[in-house]
Amino acid sequence: MISITVESVGGLEIKDSYGREITNLRISVTRNCNLRCEYCHHEGEKDNKNNTMTSDEIAKITSLAAKLGVEKVKITGGEPLLRPDITEIIKKIREIKEIKEISMTTNGVLLNVKAAELKKAGLNRVNVSLDTINPVKYKNITGVDALKKVKEGIEKAVKENLTPVKINMVILKDINSNEIETMIEWAQGKHVILQLIELIPLGRLYQQYYYNLKEVENKLLLTSTRVVEREMQKRRKYYLKSGVEVEVVRPNHNSEFCANCTRIRLTSNGYLKPCLMRDDNLQDILTPLRRGESEDQLLELFKKTIRMREPYYK
Repeated sequence: MISITVESVGGLEIKDSYGREITNLRISVTRNCNLRCEYCHHEGEKDNKNNTMTSDEIAKITSLAAKLGVEKVKITGGEPLLRPDITEIIKKIREIKEIKEISMTTNGVLLNVKAAELKKAGLNRVNVSLDTINPVKYKNITGVDALKKVKEGIEKAVKENLTPVKINMVILKDINSNEIETMIEWAQGKHVILQLIELIPLGRLYQQYYYNLKEVENKLLLTSTRVVEREMQKRRKYYLKSGVEVEVVRPNHNSEFCANCTRIRLTSNGYLKPCLMRDDNLQDILTPLRRGESEDQLLELFKKTIRMREPYYK
């Protein structure tokens, strides 16, 4: 029988009203993207107004989060590598002493040419979105013939030690749900972690393409030598006999997932977003920052937003 060990991390300075610690800040730095994936949830951001934060504003809001216990930052988009000042953003966040890790989610199209400068700027690791290694399916899903560039970007990220490199595979029923074994075989020897992700109920494609990963996890357990349960969202990572690491993200109707969420989000137009799934409790922090409100006032605003957090699935 495979034993399941629990990954633990250090304590925090602040919790929400449900006792959940806040250690992670997920920052969308742009809504722009060079792919056209129909299932994209745009980080739950629906406001199309062009009010993008500057690098200084991103760094200031991150520093406020750090004072409240945030230790890890995830940069996302849209496609974050489309921002011409992306390395400047990373450098400024790296200067915040409380931040222990900076990671990025990217579609990988520009990663080959950007990886070295990202590493030099202070980025620790990357997640690369890759739902299939079938060129025809890739183009159908993303709208762009860019699979070769993405594969080159993954290789470059490994070479530049932006590790662990995680491959984000969103599982879509009848599209790529029969390719999980193929992706596991492809990942072997590439020094990457394959992350299988359930499609979340945002957007019109959910009913058609949602695929429950419960049975997939049961099969992974049979071929694993070790299973680690991460503290964040109680995700499980399976260490397969083949040497491949597979992490499974199952948020749908999962109260355990929500009960162990340690993340708060910052939209590209400067709103604190306590939960990806909700749009009724966002808090504008960019406007008071631009108004020149004091750090104490901004911290109180941040604390108010944290207190508003509650599990989506209870």
